[in-house]
Amino acid sequence: MGVSDLRRYVSCPGEPLLLLALVLGPCLLGSYYGVWRWPLIVVSVLASVSLLLQVSPGRKASLRDCILGGSILVLVIQGVWMYFNAWGSYQSNPEVPHELGLVKILPDQPFPALPGAADRAGAMDKLSYIVPCLALIWAVRAVVIRHPDLPRKIAKAVFWTGVAVSALGLVQRWTGAGSILWVESLKESNRGLFFGTYRSPGIATCYLNIALASGLSVLLSPRGRNRAPLRQNLRLLSGILHTVGVGTLLVAATSAGSKAGMVFGFLTLVLWAALNRHSIWRAFGRSAELFPGNRRMERNITTLVLVVSAAVAVLSFAGTVSGRWEQAHSRGYATLAGRGATNAVQLEMIRDGEWGVWGFGPGAFRALFPVFARNRDIRGVYVYGHNDYLETAVEWGWGGTLLLGVIVGGGVFLVFREVVFRKDAHRKSHVIYMRGWLVAMPVMLAHATVDFPFQIESIAVTFSVMLGMAWASADLGTGREVLGT
Repeated sequence: MGVSDLRRYVSCPGEPLLLLALVLGPCLLGSYYGVWRWPLIVVSVLASVSLLLQVSPGRKASLRDCILGGSILVLVIQGVWMYFNAWGSYQSNPEVPHELGLVKILPDQPFPALPGAADRAGAMDKLSYIVPCLALIWAVRAVVIRHPDLPRKIAKAVFWTGVAVSALGLVQRWTGAGSILWVESLKESNRGLFFGTYRSPGIATCYLNIALASGLSVLLSPRGRNRAPLRQNLRLLSGILHTVGVGTLLVAATSAGSKAGMVFGFLTLVLWAALNRHSIWRAFGRSAELFPGNRRMERNITTLVLVVSAAVAVLSFAGTVSGRWEQAHSRGYATLAGRGATNAVQLEMIRDGEWGVWGFGPGAFRALFPVFARNRDIRGVYVYGHNDYLETAVEWGWGGTLLLGVIVGGGVFLVFREVVFRKDAHRKSHVIYMRGWLVAMPVMLAHATVDFPFQIESIAVTFSVMLGMAWASADLGTGREVLGT
């Protein structure tokens, strides 16, 4: 960090707050339950507001600005309205009967004839992180265009945070830890599987795969060619540390204990390698310059040692992976059957006459799922739907789901266009980072069909930042005036 960077951080605290949010969220138990979620939410709000204030208003909004800004604004209005006009309140005590299962009908609904949320408290919980995430998409898009070095800093923050979570998870596996951070108060009798700071291996690998794609891009991104001995040694050390970090992430993602996470971890690696195959080969050829005397033999030996070490590390956790697959096979893949039954209930909720454009409101899934599932053989308490697409449709209706599809699909489309058709218009490092986004976002979107990553605050914030950079990809590095506040 140079003096100019320090001055910019002091005068414009938005960037350090953004980087703090990316580090803080995963480290505080994933920031998705209890008091652990509020530090990330507060920092995310401060980051988005600070970033918007440091961007001067542009002279003219582009079509992309109108589409993105309009979609975000309508979604925020819809969510706030559904909370304001909520007609129900979820009660967690099953011994107290209410008019609609565990949902108590509120007598003071402001406009009974108009749509409202089925659970007022649930709506507040969801909006408390969804609104900051939407604001981050808009703010990051605007700031990245003006400061094209920000993607590198964001990628490094996500990468090294993922390495820290991975290292913690692997140590937990080695020591046979009984709870997260070995703290007895965090131990849950019905939840023996956890990894790193996350209470579920599947959710942990959702985040780790994002960090893996970011880390691979950081590792491949071009570095300076200062041939001074000290600089040469630092570049070599940096390259080795980044390679070890990537290896740690890969081992953790494939051995955390999640079957889907393992599949998507390998998919992340394969897709990223396919997109960057030419850059990988060129970087490997140039990497001999990092070693004294430009010796390829030393480069090859070091590479072989790192590859063998990663393979040994993966094999050392093979028992966890094989055990999970054997357990799933012995139970007839009951988790898939359970998710299928949950999906059937959510489809029934969508077909209900009260659903429509507005849906049942943010946070309504947990409150209404028992009502629609009461005639089915489904046991347990379902806080999440294990299918973010159906859960989003249930809560936001077809109108809100369509707008979210525009925001997410638009970002993926833009970065795909820049990587495939307009890569010559960008600097090489930006293309490498954009390829990382192009891998990480679709892989997470695929994982969302069998899990609930978008319901987890730390993952939602990380994805939103990545999505904001994707919306900025067409103008990355141009420094054009953008619509800010």
